Amino acid sequence: MPEFKKDVLAAMRRYVAEYPDLVELRMGPKRLLMLHHPDLVREVLVKRAAEFPKAAPFRATLGKALGNGLVPSDGKFHAGQRKMMQSLFHHKRMEAYSRVMVDYTLDLLKEWWRNPNRDIHEDMMRLTMFIVSKTLFNADRRTMAKDAQRAADAISSNQTWMEKEFWLGFKIPLWVPTQGNRAFKKNNQILEDILMPIIEERMRTSIDHNDLLTTLLEARDENGRPMPKQQVFDEVNNLFSAGHETTANTLTWTFYLLGKHPEIQELLMAEIDQALDGRSPKLADLERLPYCEMVLKESLRLYPAVWSLAYREVRRDTTIGDYQVKKGTWMVVSPYSLHRQEAYYPDPEQFNPERFHPSKAGSIPRYANLPFGAGPRVCIGAQFAMIEAQLILIQLFQHFKIELEPNQVIKPKALITIAPENGLKIKVTPRR
Repeated sequence: MPEFKKDVLAAMRRYVAEYPDLVELRMGPKRLLMLHHPDLVREVLVKRAAEFPKAAPFRATLGKALGNGLVPSDGKFHAGQRKMMQSLFHHKRMEAYSRVMVDYTLDLLKEWWRNPNRDIHEDMMRLTMFIVSKTLFNADRRTMAKDAQRAADAISSNQTWMEKEFWLGFKIPLWVPTQGNRAFKKNNQILEDILMPIIEERMRTSIDHNDLLTTLLEARDENGRPMPKQQVFDEVNNLFSAGHETTANTLTWTFYLLGKHPEIQELLMAEIDQALDGRSPKLADLERLPYCEMVLKESLRLYPAVWSLAYREVRRDTTIGDYQVKKGTWMVVSPYSLHRQEAYYPDPEQFNPERFHPSKAGSIPRYANLPFGAGPRVCIGAQFAMIEAQLILIQLFQHFKIELEPNQVIKPKALITIAPENGLKIKVTPRR
């Protein structure tokens, strides 16, 4: 526990280097099993996923912020909700969403022309917030401008609260008026005040706005019933909370890595220039920009948006691979440590997009690379996130090159996601 609290990411790097299959940690009476081998990961997250539900304390902590949405829910209910929501990210809808991503990034470029000194993490948080607001419930920038920062601050504050709550040996009930509990409840109220009126208005009017919320309201279960209002809110809150910060962090770390490696930045810009010849990108262009995808995949390897996947609970004594595992053990898969397996990623701390060159497909085992999870709980918005990140990256490097501001200390802060603790300052220079 002290090692985790001091620097959990450093602990993860040490464990995977010393124990390439798995390692058992003891935290008081609790056993924690960290899985590092791809075969064991596949067994737990895919082949036998139904045997290992999310650990109850983890679900309870997430549920206090996210209700009974896709992220904290489990079992048959989760499977039913996921089935209802699959059409949210149909290809035809992605075409419309991609146009929003392009248009909103162009608006950010106007700010870059006026002011070249940027906190790129702040820029990406704001941009992805605007994009998810437009695609989720058709709220444009002007509508969301006054609420975007309040919502982002509330989500960030709740992450800090959930991380502390999870590691507490004794859970303090929400009705106890501690400073943390009061702030947490206030944050939840802020999000409800922003999101619930939009949902209620849509339920009254039943107008198709060609957005994710319309699809949620049209969804029906196997008995033909729509989602109750509270469930719609929980799912919107899950999509809203997870749908901007993870992508914003991914892009921030990508800028950090490209700033440290100007030669890779040059290769990316050359590909963009050749493929687009100065015009704005479209969804169909992405297949002609493989290096951009390689850059993002390598960034997600080093800084996965969610560094540790949900804790799974062993309900009875069993065997995982060749190992005996006791009832009550929690099993964890950490993409952050898994992506540093030297057997699959030589020189694992080096930023090298060539690892993901199409000619090397199959050289990395499927379950050694899990930026979006795996199995029945794989991230439902993975395609949306990758398309969004690529389109943003392409446009920004089409018009600007970047340099990291000197003398700043960049320290990853691991809560539920990984973000730079004090932002990331860059200087942008027009390319033409």
